[in-house]
Amino acid sequence: MRSALPLALALACGACSSTTTPYTSDAGDDAPPADTGTDTGTDGGTDTGTDALTDAAPDVTRDVAPVDIAPVDVAPVDVAPVDVAPVDVAPVDAPDAALTCTMVPLPPPPPAPACAGLCGNGHRDMCSSCHPCGPRGGGGGGGPPPFPDGGLCCTTAGEDCDGTDLGGATCASIGYAGGTLHCGSWCAFDSGTCVSCTTGPHVTACDRADGDATGAMSLALAVTETEVAVAWASGTGARFARFGADFPRHGETGCFGPADARRVALAAVPTGWIAAVENAAGTGIYVVSATGAATGPVAMFPSAQMPLLAGRPGAGPLLVWTLAATGAEQESVLGADGRPTTATVTLFTPVTEPEYGSAVSAGDGFLVAMRSSVGVQVLRVGADGRAGTPAGLGAETEYPQVTWTGTEGRITWSDFGVSPPSVKWARLDATGRMIGSAVTLGGIPTYYNPSPTAAFGDHTMVLLGGYTGGTGQARRLDATVLAADGGVIVPAFHVDQDPHAVISYRLAARSGDAVAAWLTTDYPGRVGLARVVP
Repeated sequence: MRSALPLALALACGACSSTTTPYTSDAGDDAPPADTGTDTGTDGGTDTGTDALTDAAPDVTRDVAPVDIAPVDVAPVDVAPVDVAPVDVAPVDAPDAALTCTMVPLPPPPPAPACAGLCGNGHRDMCSSCHPCGPRGGGGGGGPPPFPDGGLCCTTAGEDCDGTDLGGATCASIGYAGGTLHCGSWCAFDSGTCVSCTTGPHVTACDRADGDATGAMSLALAVTETEVAVAWASGTGARFARFGADFPRHGETGCFGPADARRVALAAVPTGWIAAVENAAGTGIYVVSATGAATGPVAMFPSAQMPLLAGRPGAGPLLVWTLAATGAEQESVLGADGRPTTATVTLFTPVTEPEYGSAVSAGDGFLVAMRSSVGVQVLRVGADGRAGTPAGLGAETEYPQVTWTGTEGRITWSDFGVSPPSVKWARLDATGRMIGSAVTLGGIPTYYNPSPTAAFGDHTMVLLGGYTGGTGQARRLDATVLAADGGVIVPAFHVDQDPHAVISYRLAARSGDAVAAWLTTDYPGRVGLARVVP
């Protein structure tokens, strides 16, 4: 059994405050503030298709014929300034108050035993549970007469295990890559010491964060050449963990931010890290030191939801968020201290599933990709916060994931306007317009959902989620490496093998390798990590 988290970890930081201004800052001077979509198809539960990116058939992984998305003229696009109203800066109340994630519960209790009266006797049992079925009608139209009740409805259940009696089950037999299986006190399998990631030619290290992630729905990943940082939130405060390049543990912060934190984004800055934490009031910006100490919020964006951060070398990140009232996607460039340096600019109105959009540093600016009312759109944002003209990828497109090679963009997205619905890849110019034709990487029933991507020079690594039929959920994680033209260099290989769905999976590149991170949905919930080399 895994140990429970401490009830809370007090951190020295400012108190959250909700205001009616577009955002607030504790700068205290006149510095500038700076279709609900669902997956197409029904999960058959068994992979009946041929993986488009398996070792056995690498020659069919690339559809080089033009797809239904026509090439776009890549002539330079003039980027015109966007008029924005001035934004007032107000100080944050009580900037020196201590923030402790008050009223944060311990990890949720385990499930109730299937056979409560028998659990703990040392051997697996079957049991029945009966309850009144409720009234049953009848009598009219020649049917049987009504009964005062419907009798008893009974179900039969069984224990997975009891004590040391596992029934011969192992981590591998229940779908994990390996590890040691235990029986939980609730007489069901405790997979806490099972592993879903194992090392091999392209996966050189695996690990997990110690902190409980049961019920977490949001995971953030940021990397430097020497450290890996992850943050996650599940409605009970945010958590933060640091690892070395090959995952030696440098530290883990038990809790920071508001007690009702539900989403988190993360970016590296010269002094440590910037975290954007969403709760019911909006999104607060927190500064996390190089040693993991969190302070803040140094700025608050009321009503801002689904935050994304695009880190940039040696400077502050771009913050992108969705305005709750209108669904508008907005942005502001932050300084390395977490405070806005540019005024708020609206990019798209409205957006759909913004949690599956992406943003990346691209030279002297950024690329932002979102699903809008007309499908996936990509645009450039300058370091001054000015937005360019959006370029579209088609009306029936979703889940855009963008990266930058140093000279060009690379993007993956899902296209549900083709049969079968498929994951696609393409090159982008510096303004976000597509270069050449799209390449198909795979489709339902093998792959779908977001496909995070990372660049190594002209080569691209893509993290592919095994199709489940659920939005944002993957039944396994595979990775593949593509050449500059989209041709397959390394066929798909397993990164994560887990019998439960994984969610909020991320990929970030370093020099010569990449880090993948994901959340598990079993009990107890975990944050998984893998070091992946091309």
